[in-house]
Amino acid sequence: MKIILKDVYFENLNYLQKNISNSKHQDLLLQEPGINHYSLLSYLSKKINNSLIVELGTYAGTSALALSVNPSNIVETYDLSGDPYAIINTPKNIKRNIGNIFNLNDEKKLLEAKLIFLDTAHNGDFENQVLKYLNKNNYKGILLIDDIYWNGKMYYFWSAIKNKKIDLTFIAHGDGDGPNGNISGTGIVDFNNNIEIDDSDIKKKLNKQIKIFYIKLKYFFKSIFIKNKFKN
Repeated sequence: MKIILKDVYFENLNYLQKNISNSKHQDLLLQEPGINHYSLLSYLSKKINNSLIVELGTYAGTSALALSVNPSNIVETYDLSGDPYAIINTPKNIKRNIGNIFNLNDEKKLLEAKLIFLDTAHNGDFENQVLKYLNKNNYKGILLIDDIYWNGKMYYFWSAIKNKKIDLTFIAHGDGDGPNGNISGTGIVDFNNNIEIDDSDIKKKLNKQIKIFYIKLKYFFKSIFIKNKFKN
C-alpha cells in the first residue's frame, strides 16, 4: 500500500458533519491532518475495498464514521460502553458492538480485518494483548494506533513494538491534551511489510509540522522527568 501524504490533505469530510449530533465532535472531524487523525482514517479506508475494518474504542463514533466513507467496507467497532455515542443516521456499513472483543469471543475478526484502529484504554495492557494476539496468529494486515504519546505507558508500548512501524503523528493526531500536557500521537504497524510512504510535493509543509511535533515531544519528556523526580 502506498500512502501519498499530500492526498491525505484532500480528504473532504464536511458532508459527514450532519451525522454527528455533538458540535464538539463535528469540529474535531474537520481538523486538518497533523492536528487530528480523521482525514487519515478516511484516506486509509479508501485504500482498501470489500474488506473488514475493526475499530477498538468507539467512544463518540467519529472515527468509525470517518472509517465508513468507503461503502464497500464493513466497519465493526467495539467499546465497553454505549456512551457517549454521538452518531445519528449511522451508516449501514457500521456495526456497533458493546464489550471487550476478547470477552465477546470475537477476536478472530481481528485476523480477518485488513485494517485495525486501536484507540482504547491507553494503559498499554489491552494494547499489548492485541499486539501479542496479532503476532501469535501471523496477522498480515495493518494496525493503526492512536495516542502513542498520550502517557508514559503508551510511549513505552509503542517504543517496544518490534514489527515494522511508522510514526504518522505529523499527518494524523499531532494535537492532544494528555495527562502531562503532551500530544496524542499516531503510529501504524505494518505486519505485511508492504506500506510505502510518498512524501513528495509536501516536504516543506511536513518539515514545519515535524518541527512543531518534536518541540511538543520535548516538553512531553521534560514533564515526565519532572513528575518522576518529584515522585522520588
